Amino acid sequence: PNGATRHTRDRAVDEVDRVFRVLREELGVLVKTSTPTTKAIAGVLLGSFFLHLLLGTWTAPVLALVPDKTVPCVWNIVTSGFYEMNVIGVVVDVLGVLYLGRLLEPIWGTPEFIKFIFITQTTVGAAAFVTMYVLYVSTTSQFYLFARFSGFHGVLVALTVALRQQLPEERVPLPPPLGAALRLRNKHLPGLYLVA
Repeated sequence: PNGATRHTRDRAVDEVDRVFRVLREELGVLVKTSTPTTKAIAGVLLGSFFLHLLLGTWTAPVLALVPDKTVPCVWNIVTSGFYEMNVIGVVVDVLGVLYLGRLLEPIWGTPEFIKFIFITQTTVGAAAFVTMYVLYVSTTSQFYLFARFSGFHGVLVALTVALRQQLPEERVPLPPPLGAALRLRNKHLPGLYLVA
């Protein structure tokens, strides 16, 4: 039994090593094939997360969307999308912008891609501010006034919808264990993002 257990454990370790090796290779391909603009956006998202880790007490009230502080700090309607306070969020944001930008930017061109991102983020930030302010006025709960919003999620959803319209039948390149089982297409991404 001891030898069989060791053999099973060794096989499991080998399989985990193989999966991590494949994921590292896929991530390398994703980064290499991404455009400079999407790499820059991914860098800003990563940088903002590390800035939050180091100086979150000072940066969050200025860069995140806090409805109470939006009137004097109106820029946070835009900066909140590029400021991430959650490790899972930054991973999703970076992988999402690298994949989606790699496909959409060549179709639209860099100026149109950047304009789309800034208009979308401004709209998402303004909608979040108005929604939270209306909820505060209607409920008088201070939670709605002091909640902090951050992350690139609104832009990612808009980019998945744009990708669904531009390249709906193209397969999403997933690593071998997932890719063979799921067979995802770009048209499935907005719904999957909403569910996740």
